Amino acid sequence: MRIDLTQRFFNADDTVALDAQTQKPLTLKHFLIQACLAEFTGERNHQGPVPVPPDQKGPRYALYLEIKKAGDYADLSAEDVVLLKKAADIFPTLLRGQIHEMLEGKSQNTSKTPPKNRKQSEREPGEGKLS
Repeated sequence: MRIDLTQRFFNADDTVALDAQTQKPLTLKHFLIQACLAEFTGERNHQGPVPVPPDQKGPRYALYLEIKKAGDYADLSAEDVVLLKKAADIFPTLLRGQIHEMLEGKSQNTSKTPPKNRKQSEREPGEGKLS
């Protein structure tokens, strides 16, 4: 399955989610790398957060390496997508939902969409303004 890693995330108010330090749009690649490297599963039990099981650490690390070296796209197996969706459980609902849609190919949200075809809320700051 070919996944576009440049897909952008949106805040609840439909504005593009930006990295606090760089002010660049946050992409699927960014969050998949974070999910692969997470120490916990997103689940909790009576002892607190549940650590990633040892048998998942190797596959997660392999996916991390593949995604990190990928350009704009990654060719992932169905098993890889299942693992990434499970790894995304560490994120809040808004992020997790967008990640699942992107991995399932349900999102039409890519950075390759021409500015004139995107809603104003999807545009970069200053993009689409008349000079």
